[in-house]
Amino acid sequence: MCLLVPALESCMCLLVPAIESCMCLLVPALESCMCLLVPALESCMCLLVPELESWMCFFVPALESCMRLFVPALESCMCLFVPVLESCICLFVPALESCICLFVPALESCICLIFYRSAAAWGCWEL
Repeated sequence: MCLLVPALESCMCLLVPAIESCMCLLVPALESCMCLLVPALESCMCLLVPELESWMCFFVPALESCMRLFVPALESCMCLFVPVLESCICLFVPALESCICLFVPALESCICLIFYRSAAAWGCWEL
């Protein structure tokens, strides 16, 4: 289990033994970036949430561009196809308290995080 305190403006690293690397989630404020490190790409993919009910931007370093999806209610499943990965990154965010799943082709599996909110902090459970 891990806790994120936005006021700390620091990075929490989740060790993934299978890939001997970390996934880093940086949430200095509720309008910041959650960065998932993709070891196979040796780079980060950032999920930018400028407003909790607006645009989500997936920055793909390998493509050197940002892919944006509009999510009016954040109550549906989005699948972002990333050509370089030849797969989809699927996020299901019913109320910002559900699963963010990153499919890693090299592992042929998904890395999922369950996010929840509390009055004091954000946090997540690693599945």
